[in-house]
This record gives sequence, C-alpha cells and structure tokens, in this order.
Amino acid sequence: MCDDCFDDEDAAPADFPLEDIARAARMIERDIAGETAPDEAWAVYFGEASGALDWRVLDRLARSVDAARLLLSLSGPGRAAAHSGPVGDHRPSAVCPAAR
Repeated sequence: MCDDCFDDEDAAPADFPLEDIARAARMIERDIAGETAPDEAWAVYFGEASGALDWRVLDRLARSVDAARLLLSLSGPGRAAAHSGPVGDHRPSAVCPAAR
C-alpha cells in the first residue's frame, strides 16, 4: 500500500523484526473466524507488492498485526527471534534445540 494510505510512523517503534511480526500475525489471522486473507493481501499490506485491499481484509490484517505486536511484546525483546518454534509453541522441542 502507498504511504498516503497507511502511515505507521505514529506507532511505537517495533522491537522485533518485521519477519517475526508478519509470521505471528499470519498465525493469529488463521485463528480468526471467517475467510482467511490471501497471500497477495499480506504482500500488499507489508509493502512487498502494490495493490488495493478491501476494508474487511484490511481490518482483519491490521487486527492480526496489532495482536502479533502485543504477543511479541509480552514475550520480551529479542525472544521471538531466538524462538525457533511457532509463536505460542512452548513444547520443549520448540524452545530448546537440544530437546529435538
């Protein structure tokens, strides 16, 4: 999306890489009731492609990203990058490589 349509400069700076936020947001979005957003919508949302999103999809993605940022902030700075398993996966094998 263009900078005029979506300006995230007012948001607090992220302590997490965009890849971690995107991964967590996509996992969260899959758990929301209703039709999941297509991969193309995520590419547009994160600026990897240009295009337009309908309001339902935009709202769904924005809510997922907000929830992902909150989830990651609760995990502590840097922990998401060191975490090798999916967000929320607390099995020993997901947290500790030696347990695999």
